[in-house]
Amino acid sequence: MNVTCVEGAPDVVATDVLMAVDRTPNTDDLDWKAAGITPDAQGYIPVKDRLEAVTPGIWALGDCNGRGAFTHTAFNDYEIVAANLLDGVDREVSDRIPAYALYIGPAIGQGWPDRGASAGRGVCHSSRIPTDDASWQGGGTG
Repeated sequence: MNVTCVEGAPDVVATDVLMAVDRTPNTDDLDWKAAGITPDAQGYIPVKDRLEAVTPGIWALGDCNGRGAFTHTAFNDYEIVAANLLDGVDREVSDRIPAYALYIGPAIGQGWPDRGASAGRGVCHSSRIPTDDASWQGGGTG
């Protein structure tokens, strides 16, 4: 759907509307010089594959590293950094399996290994939920 306002305000009739806008990292108030970090052109903290910044001892997670500004990727960032710092396990963001979800009723999601380090190292599983009964969503009946 494309809505323009050439003449007057357009009317859009819908039950739900999703509007996506550009994401900006929440890094404006960081003291870059004190940390010895130079942000990239978009304001992200440059990180290596283990999510460590180019300045030793600084790790960047979530929306500030440019590797995915979503809750599930930020949590996976935490898992990667915790494994590297606390568990002595070498984990890298390139091992992450890219995934997405489309928030509709019923929801749709997909995951796939990338062509990099994680390709071919695991088993992909898929599942189907019948769309004639949406009660599994915690809501109505479809």
